[in-house]
Amino acid sequence: MPTIVYVDGYNLFNGCLKHTLYKWLDLYKLFADQILHAQDPSIEVVSIKFFTALI
Repeated sequence: MPTIVYVDGYNLFNGCLKHTLYKWLDLYKLFADQILHAQDPSIEVVSIKFFTALI
């Protein structure tokens, strides 16, 4: 099933990465291989839309 992933970059950074040593994240690998594939192996990530806001 073709799937588009929408990411809120501000919340991703502040919620998950702000107080860690990790500042770079391979979003495709995270969603395609870890999250979505675990739920349904037939899911195919066709696009990742990354959004953020000005501070």
